[in-house]
Amino acid sequence: MKWHDAKGNKWTLRQRRLAWFRRVNPGPAVDMLPDGLGDDPISLLIGLPALIAITVMSALWLVEFALRLALAPFAAVLRLVGVLPYRIELFCKGQQVEMWLPRGRGARRRLINEVRR
Repeated sequence: MKWHDAKGNKWTLRQRRLAWFRRVNPGPAVDMLPDGLGDDPISLLIGLPALIAITVMSALWLVEFALRLALAPFAAVLRLVGVLPYRIELFCKGQQVEMWLPRGRGARRRLINEVRR
């Protein structure tokens, strides 16, 4: 849910739906990659560690993403029952301002209505 306040700030209320938030991020491995690699063997030695890091991080990210998708239906049922908390985050201008962990659908609905006002 998105809205603008009187000052023109853009607010976003976001609910995380998968089983847990992302832990593996391949972004830093991609940032390690040197820009201009030449044709000589030295350039290969310089770029090889970054290529290995990208390969490992991408594989870990894919495994984690597959697990999150596979466990999403079970997490949804556990959240409805109230065993697992929902994760609701409030953002302003792209920065996270606050986070709540309400348990159960009723608590989640009350919290969203309260924040909306």
